[in-house]
Amino acid sequence: NLPLLLGRVNPLFSNEGDISRQHAEVNFDPASNKYTIKDLNSTNGVLLNGQKIAPNMVYELQQGTKIGLGKVMVVVVQY
Repeated sequence: NLPLLLGRVNPLFSNEGDISRQHAEVNFDPASNKYTIKDLNSTNGVLLNGQKIAPNMVYELQQGTKIGLGKVMVVVVQY
């Protein structure tokens, strides 16, 4: 279900101290038919392919995009 909240509220990241409780949000934009991500003003920020993104701004995700959350790296494999 979207939006997908990435953070310690998600059991996958519950033990990751460098990830905020509500770190980032993945959503789907039906107008552009694309998935997006937004940093929810997290303490340690979000990296897309190694570049820090601005908080509360929406960024497009593409296949192969590497998402950095604290010390964790997530790769968009397919959608």
